[in-house]
Amino acid sequence: MHQFSFQFAFVIYSELINLSCSIMEGKIVCVTGASSGIGADICVELAKNGSIVIGLARRVDKITELNKRLTDQTTSGKIIGYKCDIENQNEIFEAFAFIRKEYERLDVFVNNAGVLMTSFITEDNPENIRKLFEVNVIASCVCLKEAVNLMKETSGKGHVIIMNSILGHRIPDIPPNMRPPFGLYPASKHALLALAQSLRQELSYLKLPIKITSISPGMVETEILAGFNQQLVAMLPKLKVEDVTEAVKYVLNTPDRVRIDDMIIMPMM
Repeated sequence: MHQFSFQFAFVIYSELINLSCSIMEGKIVCVTGASSGIGADICVELAKNGSIVIGLARRVDKITELNKRLTDQTTSGKIIGYKCDIENQNEIFEAFAFIRKEYERLDVFVNNAGVLMTSFITEDNPENIRKLFEVNVIASCVCLKEAVNLMKETSGKGHVIIMNSILGHRIPDIPPNMRPPFGLYPASKHALLALAQSLRQELSYLKLPIKITSISPGMVETEILAGFNQQLVAMLPKLKVEDVTEAVKYVLNTPDRVRIDDMIIMPMM
C-alpha cells in the first residue's frame, strides 16, 4: 500500500514537472539585467523549460555564456544575448525591434534591471538621483511600454513580471546607532509598485489579456549586496537567486483564469 502511494505520488509529481515544462515550451521571453544574479538565473531556468530567452544587458558576453549551463540536451530552449544599456532609450527601442523582427512576438517580459544607490538623501548630488530614477523607474516605463505594445500587436496575450523589492512595500526599522542604509532606493521601488498597479488598470480598461505580476523579494545573495551596509548584510537572513526564480516559474505556470498581482518572498529568520 505504501509502495503504491509512493509510486502514485511520484507519477503525479513527474506529470506536474512535465506540465510546467510544456507551458513554457517555445515561449519567447525577454529579460533585462540578464548578465548576472537574478536575471541570469531566470534566463537559464526558463531556457531549460524550452523557452527562447532574449537577455538584455550591457555585458552581452556574460549572457551568451549562460548557454553553458543548459546541460540538458533534450531542451529546445536557448539564450540569446542582446547588448542593451537601458539608460539609452534608443538601445531599448532597437532591442524590441530586434525581437519583433526575429521572433514576431513576445510572450513574457521580465523587468529585472536596476541599480542600487544608498547615499544619504541630504547629501546626494542631483546626478546620482537622476541616474537612480532613470534606470529603476524611467527605463522600466519605456521597457514596459515597448513590451506591452509588442504583445498587443502580435498575440494580444502575455505576462509581464516586474522584479521589485520588499523595500517597495516597507522600509524596515534599523537601530538608531546604525547608518541608514537605503537612501532613495526604496522610493524608486515604491514607484515600481505604483507603476504595476497603474499599468494593470490600463490593461483592464483596454481589455488586453496581459498579466502584470510584481515580485518583491527580501535580501537576496547577489553582487548588488556589495553596495549595502555590510554590517546589516551580515545580520540579516538572505534568499538564494533560485528562490526568486522559482517564484517566477510559479506565476508563469498559472492558468489563464488566475492572476497573481503581487508576491512578497522573505527568507526564514
